[in-house]
Amino acid sequence: MLARRRLLRAATFGLVGGAFPFAVRAQGFETARIIVGFPPGGTTDIMARKVADRLRGPYARAVIVENRPGAGGQLGVVALKDAPADGSVMLLTPSSMLSIYPYTYRKLQYALEDVTPVSLAMYTHHVLSVGPAVPESVKSLKDFFAWSKANPDKAVYGSPGAGSMPHLLGVLIGKASGTELRHVAYRGSAPGIQDMLGGQIASFAGPVGDVLAHSKAGKVRVLAVSGAERNAFLPPVPTMR
Repeated sequence: MLARRRLLRAATFGLVGGAFPFAVRAQGFETARIIVGFPPGGTTDIMARKVADRLRGPYARAVIVENRPGAGGQLGVVALKDAPADGSVMLLTPSSMLSIYPYTYRKLQYALEDVTPVSLAMYTHHVLSVGPAVPESVKSLKDFFAWSKANPDKAVYGSPGAGSMPHLLGVLIGKASGTELRHVAYRGSAPGIQDMLGGQIASFAGPVGDVLAHSKAGKVRVLAVSGAERNAFLPPVPTMR
């Protein structure tokens, strides 16, 4: 029997990108589920489907990805907590839900002792992108801060969830520049990016993979990337540092 899921504190890496822990046990199942706390189409969902493809067969005959969006990914953790602790249900999630939320929310419906991390699925950088609501002349963070100060009513950025790593990155770069940026939390990257593409919000902070296709198509401008070095997928884009 799988012991009660316990989060190892050592798994809460001080990452700028997202570490993705998930619970798994090596035994055969007829059906297994991978829970994702965000809507389909985002980085977490895509990664979960890749993991499901690899587990299908050796781990379980059928492996289903189940999206439980809401509360910035918290509902996914709650769904895992309430599931049978036998290894048939897994959670693939950004580390924010386990490493940051306990310190940014007064109360959570789960505790760190409710889960056990088993493997890292990926690391990711985050980016700050702007859409059509921001003039074409804005091509850098410095430009964006200047524009935001001149247009405080439009200085808005979205993120996949309140208290998440992208949310905090927006707060940090705003404070570093002395710029007041208003935050809008979404139920994942996909709906937030759609609002940015539609001009409802000026910018969005989220995983690099969520905006790559839009960047290549010229629909968004990626201003900066998190991390100590430039991202291999966006070599022309400078780091936030």
